Amino acid sequence: MAKKKATVQQTAAKRVLDVLHRKEAYSESTAVGYEAFKNISYPTQVIAYTIANLMENGVVKRTQDERFYFDEQKSLRMTLHLTH
Repeated sequence: MAKKKATVQQTAAKRVLDVLHRKEAYSESTAVGYEAFKNISYPTQVIAYTIANLMENGVVKRTQDERFYFDEQKSLRMTLHLTH
């Protein structure tokens, strides 16, 4: 059976989350700014849209000073919910 190809949005989300993991941005104190995403090879609009979607789903949080971090607890709850 052939594997389903990932969409651009899925790939962009994976890359955004990879940056947050690599930078260990797991809390407000370790959050990263927009510059952390500069090496993702997608247009700025795609990255911004992706971050907004991840924030809407509660996976990524934004600080008051426009930095971002990965919400591990929310992600874990979503993963557990999807597997049960």
